[in-house]
Amino acid sequence: MEKREEKIKIGFVKDTNILISALIPKNSKL
Repeated sequence: MEKREEKIKIGFVKDTNILISALIPKNSKL
């Protein structure tokens, strides 16, 4: 169960980073 939850967390973080990258302009310093 623990390993499974870790994979879900990693996948969630990746999806969040992709959404943030899409929302923030690439020329932004953030």
